[in-house]
Amino acid sequence: MARLYIENKNVYLQDDRGFILDLENHIEIQKYEKRNSLTLNRVVNELIIKHEPMFKAVIEDIESMVKEYNIDYYVYGNTSGVMGDRLAIIYYLNNRKSCMDGMLKLLFGGKQRVEYMISFFEDSSDNRMGFEFYKYFDLSRYFAIIPILEKYFSIEKDGVKDRELIAEFISNITEGLGCYSN
Repeated sequence: MARLYIENKNVYLQDDRGFILDLENHIEIQKYEKRNSLTLNRVVNELIIKHEPMFKAVIEDIESMVKEYNIDYYVYGNTSGVMGDRLAIIYYLNNRKSCMDGMLKLLFGGKQRVEYMISFFEDSSDNRMGFEFYKYFDLSRYFAIIPILEKYFSIEKDGVKDRELIAEFISNITEGLGCYSN
């Protein structure tokens, strides 16, 4: 039976035949997908749905938007910054027309149910500072994330929607900080 597990802060997939694949090794992932005529996204999604059946609705929404907006979409494992024995599966949702990258991170393991984090970021380069905006949510709050994903996915090269989305994130941060200024 296939399974996901952590060893030395790396996430691995062990398939039904016992083959072990490091989910942080993109070259090996591509070879595995080609050799087995499958996409790793699908395999990982099925494993997570067995653990967390409600995840099916989330991933179906995301996959339909990925298809509609022609977004780059791939999965890998990365447990850096994750406490203890928790698995972190990251879905990169990359709109090439945007200045930002997006990702959905699933954190699961231990006694807690799956937690989700959506983030949008731009890395620093030359003398520019990068940034990251993120939000943790659970399945009961997932409906609030869908409009943000749709805004990100529909960004075109002109940068207008990029600026609108970044302004929305900054507005949320400013409002949050305002609670502490009194």
